[in-house]
Amino acid sequence: MEYLKALHTRSWEMTSRTGMLLSVTCDFDSATFRDFFTEYEKAFVLPAEREEESGFKDCLALNHGHLHDGLEAQFGRFVEIVLTARTPDTAAMVGGINLIAMQYEVLGSPIVTSNLNYIFTTPEGRGRGYFPRLIDAAAEVVEQLFGLPEGGEPPLIFVEQNDPFKMSAEDYAADTAHAGIDQFARLLKWAKAGARVLDFDYVQPALSPDQHPDQSLVYTVLNAPSDTLDAEIVSAHLERFFAISVAKGRPAPDSQTAQTQLSHLAGRAARGLPVIVQNPLPFLLDRSQAHRPVDGNFPNSLSSALPRILTGYSKTVEPSLHWTLSLHIDNEELGRLGKANGANGNKTLFDQLGGTSLSEQPTKNSIWNADKRLQRQRENQQRFPTSAELRDAMEPMFNDVADRERLGIVEDYMLAIAAKTDNPSATDREIVTFTLDPAKIAWETEGTKYRAELAELPPQQVEMRRFWYVHRNCSVSYHVSFRIVGYERTPAFFFFVSMLQKLVSPKEFLLPDTQEAQDLIADAHPALTPFEAIRVVSHRGDLDFWQFMAGLFDRDFGDFSTRLGQKPPANTGVSPWRTLNQEPYVEVPGLKMPNLRSMFYFADSVFRDLLLPRDDDGAPTKRLKMLSEAFFNDKLAEVLDQANPEHGTSGRRNPIPKSVTFGLPFWDWLSRAHFDAIALEWRQANPVAFASLQKRTAYGDSGGSIALCYLFLAGFTQNIIDFVNQDASEVLDSLDPLYPSTEDDLDEGFFVRYANPRTLFTFVSRMRSLDLGADYIGTCPYAFLIHVLTLHNEFLTRDFEKNAATVLNEAEEKAGDEDFSGAANCFYDFRRTYVSEYDTYKYENVFRYDTEAKIFFALNKIRGVELKHAYVEQLINAAEKRTANYEERQKRDADASLAKNLAVVALFSVIGVALQLSSDLKSDEPILDVRVVADALFCVSVIFAVFCIAVVYKFMFEQLGLKSEPLTRITAWYRRKK
Repeated sequence: MEYLKALHTRSWEMTSRTGMLLSVTCDFDSATFRDFFTEYEKAFVLPAEREEESGFKDCLALNHGHLHDGLEAQFGRFVEIVLTARTPDTAAMVGGINLIAMQYEVLGSPIVTSNLNYIFTTPEGRGRGYFPRLIDAAAEVVEQLFGLPEGGEPPLIFVEQNDPFKMSAEDYAADTAHAGIDQFARLLKWAKAGARVLDFDYVQPALSPDQHPDQSLVYTVLNAPSDTLDAEIVSAHLERFFAISVAKGRPAPDSQTAQTQLSHLAGRAARGLPVIVQNPLPFLLDRSQAHRPVDGNFPNSLSSALPRILTGYSKTVEPSLHWTLSLHIDNEELGRLGKANGANGNKTLFDQLGGTSLSEQPTKNSIWNADKRLQRQRENQQRFPTSAELRDAMEPMFNDVADRERLGIVEDYMLAIAAKTDNPSATDREIVTFTLDPAKIAWETEGTKYRAELAELPPQQVEMRRFWYVHRNCSVSYHVSFRIVGYERTPAFFFFVSMLQKLVSPKEFLLPDTQEAQDLIADAHPALTPFEAIRVVSHRGDLDFWQFMAGLFDRDFGDFSTRLGQKPPANTGVSPWRTLNQEPYVEVPGLKMPNLRSMFYFADSVFRDLLLPRDDDGAPTKRLKMLSEAFFNDKLAEVLDQANPEHGTSGRRNPIPKSVTFGLPFWDWLSRAHFDAIALEWRQANPVAFASLQKRTAYGDSGGSIALCYLFLAGFTQNIIDFVNQDASEVLDSLDPLYPSTEDDLDEGFFVRYANPRTLFTFVSRMRSLDLGADYIGTCPYAFLIHVLTLHNEFLTRDFEKNAATVLNEAEEKAGDEDFSGAANCFYDFRRTYVSEYDTYKYENVFRYDTEAKIFFALNKIRGVELKHAYVEQLINAAEKRTANYEERQKRDADASLAKNLAVVALFSVIGVALQLSSDLKSDEPILDVRVVADALFCVSVIFAVFCIAVVYKFMFEQLGLKSEPLTRITAWYRRKK
């Protein structure tokens, strides 16, 4: 509701974009406030942080009357609200919010900020994913109040939080016991939601004359665009917050506390010093730091405990997952998408991307072509905000590991996508939330239906980035990267990550029998388990994953074509997403999917050390000697049998039941099976290494989940969600990596890589390249370059294969009509066009170092690049050879027919000459009579003329390359008639 209407209406209802029912009010005398205050009193127990009911009454009264008018004239527009959130199905209250939203001018520009005074979830709403939805609801209400565009620059939302290092021991214990969550765990929850700590000594002034200033708080902010905020913005916000929400529009009972902080900020602003915005995630994820020792030896504040070094990029936080989803779009598809978008189509997009220079002959003008392409690259990068920054950061890293230059230019380039397309200065970073529906964790393998009962997975806060990659033939690929930081290695998280991979490669699942075969992904309403299990919560709403991706792509492609100079998207009613090329996914009959591939990059030293284990001396050790064969082959099967007595047995040595449930007791056992999974001999020989793995794989009170981790890793790298049902040989075979693959490689042991036909995997501990790349493309640039070049090669080869099939069909039709010359021309045109394009635009192995070159070679092999190309060449060569044989035979037949016809003509000519001579000899005229001689010469001339015609015919249709087509056609026609 818009600002003035809100002040007039006072209370209103709305449905949030994440599907919650919101009751909003700026009036104390409302049912919404009474519902809010009832639950508020239960949620907040510390005296210094509580606002009494009379305080709320005074604050809400400032929304109306002469007090409001005076404050608005002094500070700008403001409104204080409370809201309650309910579920749409049961209307049960799940949370509440109190905030003040303000709009004013600072640094010469209007700005909207908010102070989130109180936010809570009810006991019924805890652990169900409502917390991030409440945060988004707060932003949505503020945006609507002041007319901010949806998807635009979000408002700065400031939040007071408990500082565990400043709290007294009594308050720490009381609040933790009441809320049911530790203070550091609460801060971690906020940090994952995007909250950043202001490096500023914040004190909340006393809320009333009877209260004291609260010095146990830390001041945080949501939606900070960078790692600093202008001190004048923070000062202007706090001045209004202190005057309205804290002092209730009256002289402040604790004006000294407020004035001290405002003076400090004014001084910083005068000296041009910003307020540093600190990321607390690395600190909070480190359990050795994020706790409060009982001996009292800890930092004075959270802000002082955080590192103050500004490096210009984010250090890798362990553990973190970087998932890149990539969509390839070829030139023909690009044109179809352009038309669906209401734009001018392929020609304009192709030309604007630099395609015009591709058609020019690379002779003496080749250098000019390179200059022209480079100029077009620079022009395009200027059209897309932050693309120059993206180029300057990533191109040197790409060029460090690969020799990509041709004819004086690197033909590939990237175009950035800002998170808010209508704001050129917006960052390309956006926070969304992934949720997993545990009821959907079910699958079918080898005739058995499986279901996993799991503890609920907390909503995963995800950092999202998007960008375009323009390839050397001016096809493009669309990339969306997601970063998840601070996960726990639990069964629920492992199934969540497995489902992420299944979004791109959903084998082990089937469409419902009632589902007709159709382009399900394009329709963005797929009736397939993985597609329904993962949901994305953002300012766009609460959507299943492919619905979210469809809306994202439609918006980004519209922005893409518009920035490339095409007309603004017309309302054609056709979604570009639905126009994408769909290919059958053979593992799921009836399912079609776009040209999608993905890459998982784990910064996780635990996974790395499990995959590349070392003994107590630091030397590499073989997993074959480390893992216990008896555990995986016997003990695990036995426990599975015991876990499903009502379904019969599930062991590998026993009959397989029709239904199996992996219940919570099974996962509890597996999470503790760290001793049995490791061979006794190896444990005894390497007690230090084993103790380290045991401790680092622990979560909760599991004590260590080595067996669970190994089963997950073996299944995940092979895209198997049924990872529990593996014996020792399957685990060991699945964990054989692409790299390292030799003894020398193992000695380095920095990272390990795997691949399957649709996904590339990397497991590392810390990599500087990831530190540098994560803030730009969301992943490691070196791994991404392998991934994106292979992506291009794979779909270039698939197009080559399709074009070859078309040519073979055309040639077969011509051969059926005995037009073998036409069939041969089909193959000639194929080599002149498609073979030339393939050889020109396919990426060779240009990587400078063995680590990347080996992976690129192996990944191209796994994706079938060389195999498909060789097979196509074999088919074309064989068909071309057959056609040449048929054509040669046809020519011989035509030549023989011609010779036969000429012989007949010659014979009749000779007979005619003989008869004429015989007649002349019988006459009374002399033999040397002129007429007789003339007749003889005429007959000889006819024979000679026929001979000359034959010679000329043969020369014209063979030596000039015309062959015997007229005669061939006549002969073919005659044979058909006959």
